[in-house]
Amino acid sequence: MNTIVWFALLAGMLAVRGAFAAPLPVGTGTVVMRSYQPRITVLARGRSMDRVVMDAPFAGVMAPLPLPPGGAAARGTVIARVLPLRLAGQARAAAADVRSASRAFDQEQVLARTGIATAAGLEAARARLLHARAVLQGIDARLGRGVVRAPFAGTVTYAVAAGAWVVPGRAVVRVAGSGGFYLTADVPASMAVLLKPGDTAAVAARGGHWRGHLYAIGARAGRGGLVTVYVRCRCRLLAGEFARLTVRGAGVPGLAVARRAVVMNAGQAVVYRVDGSLAKAVPVSIVHAGRHWTWISGPLSAGSVVITAGAATMRSGTAVRVVHGIRSAR
Repeated sequence: MNTIVWFALLAGMLAVRGAFAAPLPVGTGTVVMRSYQPRITVLARGRSMDRVVMDAPFAGVMAPLPLPPGGAAARGTVIARVLPLRLAGQARAAAADVRSASRAFDQEQVLARTGIATAAGLEAARARLLHARAVLQGIDARLGRGVVRAPFAGTVTYAVAAGAWVVPGRAVVRVAGSGGFYLTADVPASMAVLLKPGDTAAVAARGGHWRGHLYAIGARAGRGGLVTVYVRCRCRLLAGEFARLTVRGAGVPGLAVARRAVVMNAGQAVVYRVDGSLAKAVPVSIVHAGRHWTWISGPLSAGSVVITAGAATMRSGTAVRVVHGIRSAR
């Protein structure tokens, strides 16, 4: 019994001591609105406009060839189309439905003008036609993903015949152009939306370093949510070689804090805001990490006071004392 009493007294003394503990001296800084330059480094591959091989985007049947072998194609011309068997059948059925619904609607219009058809019948025919067109448009959009277009002007030769079954990655057509070197790389969609044609790029390979610029960005994300970007560069590289590509976007405004203000707590990025005389943990997401600043998103605003010196050992609810002489090292 005496042991239990002593433990209770000790716990109470520790609690009282903690309640009246001296506030910890800390250095502070403020949350600021500041622009950052998004940057990403990825693996890129050299391509040549002298000759390029286009692959099948998915499994399907090669549609009738739009150009004769050896024919000339302008940039952006449809040079091949891959049709999924099931989707091709659905497209034919949907087109037949549109034709049938269109004829029925025309007939209802004629009957309505003579007073034989009712308004309800005419509206039903109109609704059926609109539905049939919407279904066909949806299938056409999905079929559009099987279209292969010429990336530049050149001469077309086919690797497979019309009606052949192809699988993803199978070469279906080759284009021989007028020359030119470029690089392609895949970047996350979250980064692609921050880029625009004309942004600078740095290329490094085989001990050499070159400057280039972004000239095109893919219109949609592919496998893994990645978007293809295209870079022109006067590099001393060969088509097929790999290089390290660093793409820099334009300035993007965002909330920033001194780098040492952001600490990790149980796998979560945290900033400690000074609330009166207490430190309050605020969970944040890191948007961009720079040399001296870290851009964040979370329940903070420009002008909020956060702990920069002493944040690494801080706990939420700790009493603090702001000491202006402490360097808030970045």
